[in-house]
Amino acid sequence: MTLLLNSLGDALDTFDIAVLDQWGVLHNGLHPYAHAADTMRMLKAAGKQLVVLSNSGTRADLTLSRLEEMGL
Repeated sequence: MTLLLNSLGDALDTFDIAVLDQWGVLHNGLHPYAHAADTMRMLKAAGKQLVVLSNSGTRADLTLSRLEEMGL
């Protein structure tokens, strides 16, 4: 079934976990994309678990620190 959405908020009741790729989705390597942090906050406020994927060779704790520094 195809679900056409006007916004992610329209689908919040259909999933429990959001899987997000960090590079190219959340940020460009230097700066977060517009609305990425707001969207992550909206998902957390809706009780969704967030999983961030990366193919970076950097350790998870360093990656998390970098995301936090970007405001994500």
